[in-house]
Amino acid sequence: MRISEKAKYGVKAVLDLTMHAPEDRGARSAEVARRTGVPEKFLETILRDLREAGLISSKRGPDGGHWLARDPARVTVAAVLEAIDGPLSVAPARNRGALSPEEVCIRSLWARVEVAVHGVLGDTTLDDLRRQASAPDALDYSI
Repeated sequence: MRISEKAKYGVKAVLDLTMHAPEDRGARSAEVARRTGVPEKFLETILRDLREAGLISSKRGPDGGHWLARDPARVTVAAVLEAIDGPLSVAPARNRGALSPEEVCIRSLWARVEVAVHGVLGDTTLDDLRRQASAPDALDYSI
């Protein structure tokens, strides 16, 4: 499985909106780009993908901006990644022919990896990330 830079930037962008978008007007693309380090032109294509997937809303004009279209407790990281990269998959396509025991074993491995990845990404919400980011000392793993 490969997660594109575009999808990684998408996660950064929605987390930024979760943490910084004022409810009364949203956050401007330039603000999000500055805070996340995502190039603004690239960010605009990412925001379009997220808007088309129904994850964010936006309004043009002097009082415009972008904001989450859903409760962050109900938006998973998997939903954000899939909105940008499409379905997440590590398992190879199914083959209808006879498989050797080795192929069956390896396919089983990839299927377990996919279940684990989907479990983590599907169980992690934007609200979870917001809480973790709001308590940075809780993420200090230094020895």
